[in-house]
Amino acid sequence: MKKTINYKNLIINPQNYRFDPVENQEEAIDLMIKEKGKEMFNLAKHIAQKGLDGGKNVRVVSLGKQYLILDGNRRITAIKSLHNPDLIKDQELKGKFLNLLKEKINIVQNIDCFVYDNEEDALEWIGLDHTGKNDGIGQDKWDYAAQERFKNKVSGNLSPALQCVDFVQDSLNKKINTKDLKISTVNRIISNPLARSYLGIDIKAGKIVCTCDENEAVSRIDKLFDKILLEGVNVSEVYTTIKINDFMEEIFETIPNSSFQKPLLSSPVDTKKKKTFKQSDWISDKDYKEYLEENKIKIMLKEMCLLDPKKNSCVLMPAVRILLELSLYNKLEVKGYIGKIISDYNNSVSEKNLVRIKDNKPVIEIRKDWSPSFQIMLNYIVDEGNKVISDPQSRVFLNKFIKKEGSSFVKDLNMSIHNIHEIPDENDPENFWRKYGRSIFNIINEKIK
Repeated sequence: MKKTINYKNLIINPQNYRFDPVENQEEAIDLMIKEKGKEMFNLAKHIAQKGLDGGKNVRVVSLGKQYLILDGNRRITAIKSLHNPDLIKDQELKGKFLNLLKEKINIVQNIDCFVYDNEEDALEWIGLDHTGKNDGIGQDKWDYAAQERFKNKVSGNLSPALQCVDFVQDSLNKKINTKDLKISTVNRIISNPLARSYLGIDIKAGKIVCTCDENEAVSRIDKLFDKILLEGVNVSEVYTTIKINDFMEEIFETIPNSSFQKPLLSSPVDTKKKKTFKQSDWISDKDYKEYLEENKIKIMLKEMCLLDPKKNSCVLMPAVRILLELSLYNKLEVKGYIGKIISDYNNSVSEKNLVRIKDNKPVIEIRKDWSPSFQIMLNYIVDEGNKVISDPQSRVFLNKFIKKEGSSFVKDLNMSIHNIHEIPDENDPENFWRKYGRSIFNIINEKIK
């Protein structure tokens, strides 16, 4: 029997199937808010703005003048909390509810319910709603692709992965099984700029665009799909930048050629004649535009993206090294870490001198003009105790190559650059930027807090 019931007469079930049983409604509300705090606020906000789903009644059983909720406890807890925020013991969460109440909202009072004669009659239908497919009798949960297409229906935004699926299906006139193709895995891969370079695509204003010949791009995307389908690649296997880079290098040996884009730099040089070369992955106009600070680093990005890396390897290899060091120093200085590093240096020398004085050894002079080297700064940011980079994957990535037994990334790089007899190969700037430079630069500018 359907009935409209005031929220005050609806009792939150102390034996809610979601949790272990409690004694009464008050404890049930406390437990619900404690376990589902953020979700409860989001639900309350949605109800305040949109109301309740008219196609889904709250399931209850009569207790006389009041009704015990069998299905719908979250919704009614959210409504009771809107009417009486004092029910919320968490002060931060309570504050959010109070701020929500300052807005012009209509809080639901009367609830459409379906009243069962007894709980047993309701269990069949509650179970089918919450326990999965049940051999086709229950609700069939949408897979990731179905969820994405529904979001597209609502917002008009199709994920990059499904855009690629449609691109391949339309271009090759083939059907791709999105139930087996792990869309979350594809989206994770495409979120990486280097992975997109391997595929010959990019994302502009949320739309996939080709950066190379369309036939080559569709062939590469199709090859990626075949790999994921054949090996059942999960998103965890390509979750980090390192894993994505290794995964794409395993599939594709080269990055497809794409036309060089003229950067936003006024110059008397005839760039139409001079800048017709092809490139794989080099500093581009995009890097310049995305770097927001107006300083020497931005000027270097401007100038470096004008040079053909294959024809200027001797100039560009040390330039990349300097670019990375300056960008790291600049970011650490802005965030106040350079002062801490210098202070740590001074304290370290002072402690050593105390020992040396006891041993009647000459003291070490504290250099007034001392500043940290590139290696020292890298070591500092990967030290978890310094809390410079909170993302553990970024620290792991940096640690992978800046600390080697008996050597270091910086030491090896410096030896190569300072050796007048070692001439860089024409591919060295691109390879170094692709494997290390771009990732380090992005970590410096995005992960240092």
